[in-house]
Amino acid sequence: MSRVGVDIGLSRNERIVLGAILGVALVLRVVWCFHAARLPSGGLHDPNFYYLYGQQLANGNGYRLLDGSPTAYYPPGYPFALAPFMWLGYRWPLNRFTSPEVGIVATLNIAWQLATIVLTYLTARRVTGRVVGGAVAAAVLALWPNLIFHTAAALTESLFLFLLMAAVLLAVSAPWGAATGAGAWERWRLVTVGAVLGLATLVRPVTVPVFPLLVLVSLVARAGWRRALVQTAVISGVAVACLVPWAIRNVIVMDQLTLSTNTGDNLCMSRHVGGTGGFEYPNDRCFVGTFDALERPEFELARDRHGREVAIEFVREHPGEEVKLWFRRLGALFTDDADGVAAVESYGDDPWMRPGERRFLRAAATVYGALAGVLGVIGLVLQLRRRLAPEPLLLVVTAVGLLVPAVIFFGDPRFHVPVVPIAAIGVGALVALVRRQRSAIATS
Repeated sequence: MSRVGVDIGLSRNERIVLGAILGVALVLRVVWCFHAARLPSGGLHDPNFYYLYGQQLANGNGYRLLDGSPTAYYPPGYPFALAPFMWLGYRWPLNRFTSPEVGIVATLNIAWQLATIVLTYLTARRVTGRVVGGAVAAAVLALWPNLIFHTAAALTESLFLFLLMAAVLLAVSAPWGAATGAGAWERWRLVTVGAVLGLATLVRPVTVPVFPLLVLVSLVARAGWRRALVQTAVISGVAVACLVPWAIRNVIVMDQLTLSTNTGDNLCMSRHVGGTGGFEYPNDRCFVGTFDALERPEFELARDRHGREVAIEFVREHPGEEVKLWFRRLGALFTDDADGVAAVESYGDDPWMRPGERRFLRAAATVYGALAGVLGVIGLVLQLRRRLAPEPLLLVVTAVGLLVPAVIFFGDPRFHVPVVPIAAIGVGALVALVRRQRSAIATS
């Protein structure tokens, strides 16, 4: 495409390198899925609900539980993405298998992750100005153990990362400071970024803090306050428009304007004196009350409201403890980088791995994630120090915005997965800067 579009032109050598990276990524993910992909068993865990909602939608039953009661527990983006493929799988030719859903989930996760690797390559190449930056970022992402683990589980991360990086690539490829005017975006780009971010929000609403931060990036691009606010408003408006059909459904079916009714649970569970800041379930303070006697949708709405009220009351009465919990939640984000291992074993309800295998996978993945994460942060900081430009700043503020919800709700290692591609780009930036420095020394 043109310079004011998205530069995806690849040389022959680039195609070979990227093809090799994708080939390795594909083999690793397919092997893992043959080893680990299976239906979740037992427990009220996210994968169980995602499978259930996808199946219900595919069978024409709507976003409902098995007993037919309506629900808005969990944002609907991921189940809606699964449903058309499950519908096809139930009819032809996958209906010959006992559980075609497992293959559908694994195939889609692999496809979304491979696409994310390509988007990460293009983004890193654009931000660093070096092919090596893109190649390193893509390779780091292709080999990232926890992402490989996620391909075998019905979790939102693979789809979310694809949508997120599509929006990021469109944004970093914008005509910052071009002849059209400093920081001015084309209308199609504003609408497309808004639509993609809106779809990403339907999958995981952690994108919400990113929207106001776009103003800062536009100001760095010397767009001026008026243009910065207008462009952010357009992007946000289009994103909200993507949420409207689901909101209308909830007004009609649930009798409340809401995106998801698990907000109260998430706000409540880590808010108590001495709380860990992490996932705390079961939790009678949040999940047990007079609402237990109600039926859906009243039950969900009452429990959601109860959780919000408990959280607000705690913040009001224990502001000092709340500040301490911010840091505990951040700490809980990075206790390991292997949540995908727990997911494929149904979070302990189906421990099919040998203990030694489980320990090795968790340790190796966490070491890889820690090293790549630290190098990625260093690379992004150095990239910004070298040149305060909107493109690398956009990556930094996006990463910060994606981590903010964990401070507001609760921390969990899974919640740092959305920033993994940005960390990989940081590693690519670090290598590109080192190569550039060596070239400068050699020619001096």
